[in-house]
This record gives sequence, structure tokens and C-alpha cells, in this order.
Amino acid sequence: MRVSSVTRFRVGAVCVLLLLLMFPSCRQTSVDFGTIQGFADLKAALLQGDHDGYQVLEVINEGLVLRVNVAPEVVPEDRFQTRVQATNILYDVQTIAGKELSVSVWLYRSNQAEKSQLLGMAFYHALTEQVVFKTPEELP
Repeated sequence: MRVSSVTRFRVGAVCVLLLLLMFPSCRQTSVDFGTIQGFADLKAALLQGDHDGYQVLEVINEGLVLRVNVAPEVVPEDRFQTRVQATNILYDVQTIAGKELSVSVWLYRSNQAEKSQLLGMAFYHALTEQVVFKTPEELP
């Protein structure tokens, strides 16, 4: 089976974005990854919006990825429920941010956005339109 150069580029782009999410120290370079147009308005809309079942803790501009840290009102009991809840919140964020923007939603057990409180992360890659879910154990 032949793999086109476009497919290789897309896979490479997804890998780079996931690496940037998983290894924040990689972002400490002089490379300019760009900024999110209208970030202040997006942040205000997400922080002030009426959210059913979760609280938005913070909204972060990570270059060309919008990161949203959230805490659920009811903590999910298992991996499946965590995945469903994180993915549903990701879709909620997309109704505000749009699908042209890559988005990561980090679901925390409480309103403390600390790694020890992390339940899982859902990531939407705008270029490939794919959603990936990772548990804390699957993140470095």
C-alpha cells in the first residue's frame, strides 16, 4: 500500500502537535508558532458562558492550539465516562471556537489544574478533523 506525501505530512503534523501538548518544554524555543485570532473574545466567551455540567477553569493560547482546562460538576467513575465527558466538552468548546482551530480540553477532578488532579485530555486537530483522547497514564 502506498502512502501519499499528503498523508505523511498530516500524520507528521498531528505528531508534532501532540508532542507540543505532551512536552511543554519543547515550546521553549525561538520558533513562532503563531497566535489565535480573536483569542481575548474566545477566552471571555468560554469563561463567562453557561456550561452544563462543568466549570471552565482557564483558557490558554498555546500558539495555534486553544487549551481549555475544565472541572466537571460530577466526577466520572471510569475511563469510558471520562472520555465521553471530555469529548462532549470538546464539542461544546467547538461551538464557540469553531472547527478551524485545534482545541485541547483538559478535564480535572477539581478546580485545581494540577497534573495530580488530571482525569483526561481530549484533543481536536483542525487539519485532520480527528479527535484523540488520552488518560493521565497515556501522557508523559
